[in-house]
Amino acid sequence: MTLFPIVSLLLSTVFEHLTWTARDVAGVVLILLGNLVMVANPALLRRLTGRPAPDTARPALRADNGSLADNGSLRTGPRAPAPPRSATQVR
Repeated sequence: MTLFPIVSLLLSTVFEHLTWTARDVAGVVLILLGNLVMVANPALLRRLTGRPAPDTARPALRADNGSLADNGSLRTGPRAPAPPRSATQVR
């Protein structure tokens, strides 16, 4: 959470007798709203904004890496061999 600007304004108010303006108050409100968005539950934010939930289906991983095939099932076949390394790559 970002609260350093608010702490700075409060310290300036106490020790330097800062007079708050509408810009200062608006900045504090924006900071607090930004912090609220960062820590709030995403489902609550979707309800407040009226936006639908994103599609939760996992995209299938590439079939050639041995994890998931295009249809989402676990691939059990052999993996393709790694390409040979050149002499300059080996150290």
